[in-house]
Amino acid sequence: MSQIPLIVAGLDGSPSSMAAAADAARDFAATEADQRQVPLIIAHVYWPGPWERFAGNDVDAQAAAEQEAQQILADTAATVRASHPHVDVQSRPIRSLKPEHSMVDASRDVALTVVGCRGHGGFAGLLLGSVSGALVHHAHGPVAVIHAGKH
Repeated sequence: MSQIPLIVAGLDGSPSSMAAAADAARDFAATEADQRQVPLIIAHVYWPGPWERFAGNDVDAQAAAEQEAQQILADTAATVRASHPHVDVQSRPIRSLKPEHSMVDASRDVALTVVGCRGHGGFAGLLLGSVSGALVHHAHGPVAVIHAGKH
């Protein structure tokens, strides 16, 4: 049995990300972690906004973004623990201007990377978002892209 953790990502804080596809991805990843008896890492890629704020010119904006990321992770971890009490749930905030690059990097040394199909930006009619598309093409291991109601 593999001891390599799973990562579930796609939590960018947007209403669409926190809705159906992300919920389906979170549940899929938690079920996989439970069945494989490995830890589940919930990753949340966040950015505090415009480049000037990210670059360090607005400490308050950075602190607020970090606090929001920690709250999203805590809420998501609590939800997973309630529905999958045997899963070791861990959290990882990832501060980045390039979420797709950060998630490709996060796909190293894991058994499976799981994301929802859509995130914060882009066009609603597209099949994949920028992060899920980047992962499908550049991840360092298997990727599951979960669409709402399709798992």
